[in-house]
Amino acid sequence: MKQTMNVLACVAYPLGGITPSYRVGIERWQPYLAQQGINITYLCYTSPQLRAIKYQPGHYSRKIIAVLLNEIRFRHKVQQVCFADFAVAIVLREATLVGPPWLERRLKHAGLPYIYHIDDPIFLPTQSRYTPLFSAARWPKKIAELCRDSAYVVAVNTTIERYVHLLNPNCAVVPLGMLVDSTPTKHTYVLGQPPVIGWIGSAATCWYLSEIREALQRIQQEYQCIIRVIGAAPDFRLPGVHLDLVAWDGATEDERIRGFDVGINPTRIDQWAMGKGSTKTLQYFVNGVPCVASPTGSNIEIIRHGHNALLANTQDKWYDALKKIFDHQSLRQQYGQAGRHEVEQRYNSATHATIIGDIMRFVAAKKNVCAE
Repeated sequence: MKQTMNVLACVAYPLGGITPSYRVGIERWQPYLAQQGINITYLCYTSPQLRAIKYQPGHYSRKIIAVLLNEIRFRHKVQQVCFADFAVAIVLREATLVGPPWLERRLKHAGLPYIYHIDDPIFLPTQSRYTPLFSAARWPKKIAELCRDSAYVVAVNTTIERYVHLLNPNCAVVPLGMLVDSTPTKHTYVLGQPPVIGWIGSAATCWYLSEIREALQRIQQEYQCIIRVIGAAPDFRLPGVHLDLVAWDGATEDERIRGFDVGINPTRIDQWAMGKGSTKTLQYFVNGVPCVASPTGSNIEIIRHGHNALLANTQDKWYDALKKIFDHQSLRQQYGQAGRHEVEQRYNSATHATIIGDIMRFVAAKKNVCAE
């Protein structure tokens, strides 16, 4: 085992598998990093009280009060941290949800270099459907500052990497990854009766399904298929389409995905989507489930159209792709097995954790050289 190193991870959202970007990133890397002698200590911004109210519609005065109380609590918490105990820090997306990057500036002032991990194009102006208050207060220009001031930047795809390289040459692409060794794969590709089209995500992303509403309506009418939606808002509706809404459960999500005959990952084709990671696609792949996705973001890098999955960008192409998968068992098996192989070769969290560990040691060694 290599020499032990302590790393401070600054996260804005709660851990424990409930925040997607951490669940497929730092939380999956942590056991492998520990094997390398790298110990992670988390510094989390969002309190349980703030998280409880953040995604509730309205309640703006209560949200403002919750943010102010959270800021006071978190600043006090930061005061208790001894930065000298750590060799390096890693900032996941952003350390705080509102205001300027005061914590990242504090790290720099204290001489603790930080690695910046960015998995979405959050440098673009966006407006949250559920939390417009946080969108207005999040200080979007700080992302450029974080890229410039970090010792190293880890981007999930080449679209984000191109933006980062304009600000910082020390950048590497480390895609999102899956736990290959502990995830079984689908073994049967006989079409279900009725067949199941599946989607998994969150309340913040389920509205992307509206982009392919007409295709889903046509395919459901023709095949009487189930369209199972995991993790959407309980009141989510798609006019003309019957949805089987299922609550997300981390303990059963892989088993439920293996119950899909095909997994779908539609997005709006815009500038934001072109920089997004593709957790859904990789989840289908690691479970051996054939997939149809929009040609955006990391999907373009993960999917080889017609070999391991299908890409579709119009209502007609979505319908044709789903129909092709329903009608040909050999294609379902080909795409399912090829997708699994793709993850094993290129999107294994264990491999990515080794790369992240090497970057952490590189940054720490550079810090030590500068200090001599």
